[in-house]
Amino acid sequence: MGKVDTISLIGDYAKGIDSGLIEIVVCGEKVNNGYLLTLSNKLSKNIGRRVRIETDIEQPNDGVILYVKKTGHDII
Repeated sequence: MGKVDTISLIGDYAKGIDSGLIEIVVCGEKVNNGYLLTLSNKLSKNIGRRVRIETDIEQPNDGVILYVKKTGHDII
């Protein structure tokens, strides 16, 4: 999939609105867009909702963070 730093849920579902479109942003370097397109198509078929996966270098300011890459310097 590439070097993924964060995955965030944005749009209506992040706001608690069931609009039928699930929007996800994958942030990182060298992210494989072809793989993500295939993944979004499979997800759409399996869950009966449209799934759009976008890529970016920076994490969006709004939304719900689903995944954060852990580093050896994280403090929990």
